[in-house]
Amino acid sequence: MGVGLGPDQEALPSLPPVLTNSDAVGSGVLIVALDSEPMTVIVICGGLVAAVTLIWVGVVMRRLKRRLREISKGVEQFSAGRLDHQIGKASGDSTELTRSLNQMAKNLQERIDLLKAQLGEQRIIHESMSTGMVAVDLEQRILSVNRAAERMLGLREKLAKGRSLRDALQEPELNLFVSKAVAEAKPTSAEFTLVRPRGATVHVAGEPLRGEGNKPVGVLMLISDVTRLRKLESLRSDFAANVSHELRTPITNIQGYVETLLQVGTKNPVETTKFLEIIKRNTDRLAHIIEDLLALARLERPEMSAAVERSMTGLTPLLDSVIEEFEPAWTEKGIKIRCEVNGDLSANVAAPLIEQAVGNLLSNAIKYSPPGSAITISAKEVEGGQSVEISVSDQGPGIAAEHLPRIFERFYRVDRARSRQLGGTGLGLAIVKHIALVHGGRVDVESKPGRGSVFRIVVPRQ
Repeated sequence: MGVGLGPDQEALPSLPPVLTNSDAVGSGVLIVALDSEPMTVIVICGGLVAAVTLIWVGVVMRRLKRRLREISKGVEQFSAGRLDHQIGKASGDSTELTRSLNQMAKNLQERIDLLKAQLGEQRIIHESMSTGMVAVDLEQRILSVNRAAERMLGLREKLAKGRSLRDALQEPELNLFVSKAVAEAKPTSAEFTLVRPRGATVHVAGEPLRGEGNKPVGVLMLISDVTRLRKLESLRSDFAANVSHELRTPITNIQGYVETLLQVGTKNPVETTKFLEIIKRNTDRLAHIIEDLLALARLERPEMSAAVERSMTGLTPLLDSVIEEFEPAWTEKGIKIRCEVNGDLSANVAAPLIEQAVGNLLSNAIKYSPPGSAITISAKEVEGGQSVEISVSDQGPGIAAEHLPRIFERFYRVDRARSRQLGGTGLGLAIVKHIALVHGGRVDVESKPGRGSVFRIVVPRQ
C-alpha cells in the first residue's frame, strides 16, 4: 500500500531502477554490437575492393601476357624472314607498339625486295655477258664466277666458290697472272692459251677490287675468248702471203720470158713461139686467179644470200650440163663418168652457182684421177627430204686426215707443186664452200689415202 505525502513535502528525486544481473549482461552485448558494426562494414568493403582489384589485375595481366606472347611470336616470324606477317591481325590489336612493329616489318620487306631486284638485275647482266668474269680475294680464293667463265675455264661456281684458284683450276698462266695482279694492285692485262678445256686463246684484263677506304680487297678478271679472232688474223695473214706467192710465180715467169725475148730477139720462130706460149699460160693463170678472187669476194658479201636469184631446177639436166662441159678433159684421160640421180629430183637453187660448184669438184676429180678410172656424180634427198646432197666421188690418191679440216681454205694445197703443175689456183674448193653457204647449206669431204675422195654439197631443197 503506498505512503501518502503531505502537501508541504517535496518530492524526492527518482532513483534509477535496480538492475539485475541478467539485465546488465544483455545491455553490454547491445553496446558492443552497436560499437562493432562500422568495422565489419569496413572490413567487408575492403575485402570486396581487394578481391575486385585482384580480379582486375589478373585479367589485365592475362591480357598483357597474351599480347606479349603474340608480339613475341610475331617478332619470331620477322626474324625467320616472314616479314609479311601482321602482329595483332587475328586479335584486332592495333596498339601503337604493334603498328610500329608491323610498319617496321613492311619497310624491311620493301628494302629487301629492292635489294633482291637489284641483285637479280646484276646477276642477269653477269650471266648474260659473253665475257668471262672471275672475282678473287687477296688470298686468291674464288668469290664469284659467271656462266661465260664457267664455260671457258671448265669451272662450276657452286663447287669452286671459296676455294683457292690454284686448287680449283690448273692453269699456270692464269694463276701467274692473278698472283701478279694481286701483288701490284693495279690494272693489268695479258693474252695466253689455256691448257683446258679446249686450248682456247684468251685475253685477260685484271682490275683491283676495292673496299672501304679504297683499300684493295681482291681482283676482278674479265676473260675474253679471242681464239676465233686470232685464227681469222692468221688466216688473213696466210691469205695475203698466199696471194702474193700465187701472183708472184706467174708474174716472175712472164717477166723472165719477156726479158729473154728482148735480149735474144724474135729471129728464131720456134723459140719465140715457145716463149709466147709460156707467157700466155702464165697470163691465163693470172686471169684465173683474179677471176676466182673476184668470185670469192662477191660470194662473201653479207647481202649475197638474199640477192641470189633462185628457181626450182631439175638436178639431172644441171649435172648433165656440167659433165658435157668437161667432156674433153675426161675423155682425154679415158675416165668414165657416171651420173646417178634419184628420180626427177629438183631444188630451189641458183643454177649457175651450183653448176660452178659442181664444175670445180669435177675438174679437181678429173685432174687427180688416174687414167681409165671412174668418177661418179650423184644427187639424192637427205634430212627427210628437206635438203638435197650432190656428191662427186673419184678414185684418186686420196687426202690424209690432217689436211681434211683445212681443205676448203683459200690457197690451201695438199701438194703445192702438183697443184700448180695441174693448173689449179688453190681457190676452187673455197668457192665451192661459199656457194653452199650462200644457199644456206654446207660442204664436207670424206677421203683416205689410196682410196679416193668424196666431196659433198648439201643445200636446202626449198
